[in-house]
Amino acid sequence: MDETSVSFSYAKGKGLIISKKSLPPGMKHRRTQVCSGDEKSHISFLAFITHNKDVQPLLPQIFLGSEHIFTLGLLQQLAPHIPGHFKFVRGKSGWNSIAYMRTALCLLAKSLEDYMATHQVILVLDVAKCHYHLSISALATQKGIRLLYVPARCTFLLQPCDTACFSRLKFRLRQRWMSLRAESTTGVCSKVDWLCAIISIVSTLLNDVAWAPAFRAVGLLNEAWLSPRIMGQLGWQAPKHIPSVLPSDEQLKLIFPRRAKFSRGSLFSWSVPKPKAKAKGKAKAKAMGMALVALHAPLLD
Repeated sequence: MDETSVSFSYAKGKGLIISKKSLPPGMKHRRTQVCSGDEKSHISFLAFITHNKDVQPLLPQIFLGSEHIFTLGLLQQLAPHIPGHFKFVRGKSGWNSIAYMRTALCLLAKSLEDYMATHQVILVLDVAKCHYHLSISALATQKGIRLLYVPARCTFLLQPCDTACFSRLKFRLRQRWMSLRAESTTGVCSKVDWLCAIISIVSTLLNDVAWAPAFRAVGLLNEAWLSPRIMGQLGWQAPKHIPSVLPSDEQLKLIFPRRAKFSRGSLFSWSVPKPKAKAKGKAKAKAMGMALVALHAPLLD
């Protein structure tokens, strides 16, 4: 899972710019029909992808927006067009937070509840502060999800969303926004139409593309399949064997930001055996009574 920002306007794009002197006589540049509010409006997209094509359509896709962007009226108009696994979350801010991450973990666990008994769910995250909070680690352990962190400043190399997904997504979004604006008689794309277009683009992209090569290239499926590009960046001649042990404290310091505060115990609480519950009260007395009965029972030949 990774976050990216989605804009409501792509008017200030790169391309061929014609100066006023080059325009035909009597012609002038048309003013871009985009309000300043849309140019500054952004929402956050929490994208979930997996190498398993059968599981991909089940994963939640979450959009976070502030109250002044995701108004109640807008969400009401949009409701009939939102697929079941898409979630539009309205809050004080449109940026990811600890509270939003707890919501995301709960939605992920619920969407994969049929797989939890037979599969180990591993969620790959970067080391943003809201991703490694104590409550996030505890909730993930409770839900049966293990968290795997991409080292700081390495997401461009090792996070599948960054290496294979978001550039394609941004290109398609820009193309669709320009198309919708060109088709509009007023030159304006409404927020409802744009959000519907985002839903369509995200659903098509995430479900139609096979993401297994992206996971394979960054070594998530097997370190022996690490791509030559990554090995070149690391200065390796060949993939190195990675032992199946928990990282040391020194290694954790290299993974997280320099001043990050994290708990090794909370990060790996899933590896600690659960203590056996002690019998209390009536249950303890009943167990002792059954033991005495068994002690005095006659032996059978």
